[in-house]
Amino acid sequence: MNSIQFAPNHATRIGQQFGSYLIEGLLGRGAFATVFLGRHLYLDMKAAIKIPHLQFTDSERHLFSNEARIAARLVHPHIVRVLEYGVQFGRPYLVMDYASGGSLSQFRGTGLPLTLVVHYARQIASGLDYLNARGIIHCDIKPQNLLIGYDEQILIGDFGIALLARNTVATRRGNIRGTPIYMAPEQSMGNPCFASDQYALAVVLYELLCGIPPFEGTKAGVIKQHLSADPPSLRERGLSIPLAVEGVIIEALAKNPEQRYDSAGQFAMALELAARQSPRTIHIPPHKEKSWYSPTAAAEPVAARRCPPHPTNKAAYWFAIAMMCFGNLVAAVLIWSLSTLPYSDAQTAAWPVAFWLVSCAFLSTIIMKRWQAP
Repeated sequence: MNSIQFAPNHATRIGQQFGSYLIEGLLGRGAFATVFLGRHLYLDMKAAIKIPHLQFTDSERHLFSNEARIAARLVHPHIVRVLEYGVQFGRPYLVMDYASGGSLSQFRGTGLPLTLVVHYARQIASGLDYLNARGIIHCDIKPQNLLIGYDEQILIGDFGIALLARNTVATRRGNIRGTPIYMAPEQSMGNPCFASDQYALAVVLYELLCGIPPFEGTKAGVIKQHLSADPPSLRERGLSIPLAVEGVIIEALAKNPEQRYDSAGQFAMALELAARQSPRTIHIPPHKEKSWYSPTAAAEPVAARRCPPHPTNKAAYWFAIAMMCFGNLVAAVLIWSLSTLPYSDAQTAAWPVAFWLVSCAFLSTIIMKRWQAP
C-alpha cells in the first residue's frame, strides 16, 4: 500500500484498481493532479481518473467529498461529467468522462479557420454560462482544459479539480490558481470573478486564430502584460479577419471586467455576428424573403417599405358594407312578408329569400378580401 501511495513514478499506478476502474495508462499531469486512463471492469467503458498529487488531511478530504457532490450535479452537454468519487491509498480521486479527441492544445502554433473558432466559442460560452449561473468560476480556462468529444463537441474539463483545489493545494502553497498566459488581470491580483472566465476564453480564441497567445514570456512578465499592456492586433500578426471580429475579442480582453460583455454567451454571440461580415469565412444560408424586422429592412425609409394602398380600396370597402346592409334590409322585409302568408306559400317563398341572403354575404366577402381597407 505505502509503496503505491508514495510512489514517485506514476507508471506504478498502471494496473491498479480505483473503484470499479482499472488504470491502463497515463493521460497527463497538471499542477494539482495526475490524470490516468481507466477502464470500467464490467462495462468496458473508458474514463479519465484524476488523482491529486498530495495527500489530504481529514478536513480537506471532507471538503473534497462535498465539492465532488457539487461537481456531480453539474449536467451540461459542454461540461465533462463526474462519474465517480472515492478514496483509495489515502488519496481521494475523481472519475470523469474521457474525451478521445484530445484537447484544443493540439492546435497550438496553427491558426484555425474563423468558422471553426466561432463554433468552438459558442459551445465553451454555453458551458461557462451554465457554471457561472451556479456560482462557479472555472479560473483555469485554457486549451488543455477544453476537450474534444464526439462530433467536434467541446467539453470544459478540470472544473471539478478547480473546485476541489480552491481550499487545499492553493491555500497550502499560497499560490494564485490559474495559468498566467490565460489569466485575467483581476484574477492575477487574487480577485477572480465571472468575467475572468470570459477573459480567458478570449485569450484562447485569440490563440486559436493566430497560433500564439497575445502575451508570452516569463510568468511575472506575462502577468505584468495582462495588467498593463494592450494585446497585439490580430491583423498586425498577419491574420485576415473582419475588423469587427477583432473588436469583439479586444472588448472581451478589457483590463476592467466591467468593460467586458455581460456574459460569455453574449461574447460568443457578438463574435458570431461580427464574423458574418465575411461571407468567405462564415457561410450564411440565403433567406427566401427579407424579414420585416431585419437590420436591412429597418434601415430602409418607411415610405419604401409600405405597399401603396389600392386606388379604389376605400370605395370598394364601403360599397361592400352598403351592399350587405341593403341585402339584410331587403331580407328582413321579405321575412316579415312571409310571416303574413299561409304556411304552404311561406315555405315555398323562403327558398328565394335564403338564396338572396347567401348571395349578398358571398359577394360582400369577396369584395372585402380583394380590396381590404387600410
